Parts: sequence; C-alpha cells; structure tokens
Amino acid sequence: KVPSFIGENMYGIYDGSKVIARLVAPISLVSNVPCFMKDSISLKRDIGSRAAQRWELTSNLEPLSVDANDLFVELVSRGPSSPFKIMIPQNIGVIRKRVLDTDTCYASGVLNSNQLTISTSGFLPKGTLLKVSGHNKLYMTLTDRDGSGVVNIYPQLRASFTNNILYWQDDVLLEMYADTDMIRGMSFTDGILMDNGAIKFVEAL
Repeated sequence: KVPSFIGENMYGIYDGSKVIARLVAPISLVSNVPCFMKDSISLKRDIGSRAAQRWELTSNLEPLSVDANDLFVELVSRGPSSPFKIMIPQNIGVIRKRVLDTDTCYASGVLNSNQLTISTSGFLPKGTLLKVSGHNKLYMTLTDRDGSGVVNIYPQLRASFTNNILYWQDDVLLEMYADTDMIRGMSFTDGILMDNGAIKFVEAL
C-alpha cells in the first residue's frame, strides 16, 4: 500500500519513517550499461554490451524541516558502504496516465527474464518504475499493463520470485550509495542553509 505521507512531490531521502529531504529539479535518472565499441577501417561500427546495469540518480535536495537536523545527520553518519533509502520519482507522464491500486500488488518472474506477471487492478503505463520485495533492483515497464497479466520490463530480472510484493506507485523505495564525491555535511552562510548543489546516488546492487 502507498504510505500516507508520500505524494508526487514527496520523493527523496527516507529515514525509515518519513521523507526528510525532497528531490528538487533538475533530476537526472540514468541507466548505466557497460558497452564497448570499435570502428573498422570501412567505418562499420561493432557494438557490444554487458548484461550488467545500474541506475544513477542526480538531484538537488530540499530539507523538509527548517533546521535540517534530520538531513544533516544522514549526510554525516552514512559511510560509503551504508546506502541511503531513496523514494524514487516517477515520470510526470506516468503520474498523469496511471490508475493507482489501493490493494497490495504482487509479481512473479524468472531469473534473466524480461517479463513480469503482475496482480493488480491498476493501470501501469510504459515507463513506470517498479521494484519487488526480496531484492534491491529498479525496473522499468516497456509496455502498458491494464490490470493483472504480463508486462515487459527493463533490465532483465536479477532473481526468480513468486508472488512477491510489487511496488510501482509512490512507494518505490530503493537503496542507493552516495557517489564518491558526495558531500559529507551541510553548507551555511550567516546561519542560513545554502544549496549544496547536485548530489549523485548509484543503485546498491
């Protein structure tokens, strides 16, 4: 079920009970896939890619409290191996087209498959970001899905599962590491909280 405190403007860092810092535009969500290419003497291009894939999120942050204590603690106390919990934003086109489901949704899939079998009464437009319980991986639908049935996804499934809880609304909570150049604190000028600039997170695989 969708947590009551989440809405389309409440994506961001989650501390276990609430969102403490909202993601602020511009927001970048990039699919990173290792690929290799070469050009022959005839200029024919050969391209190869690995099955590995991860999502990388870059955004500014807006603390949701005046003193920003919650965010300050999270930024300072997180070590490089301790991931942040990020409530992932959906595309505005998805938000406009989707039909939410108030009941718990479920999904089943097979390792390395590009399809999910889902159980829902809602409508998932293509481009919907989703996650299933049991492992930390973000997927995206490639086709529309109206109600229960099979939907094509990207990337391929990293695990097999049966009737795991499906998160696809405003409840997609993903563990992400702060990138190596991540800030380790807050910036103040004359006691006023200043913008720390864009912060990058990478999917914890």
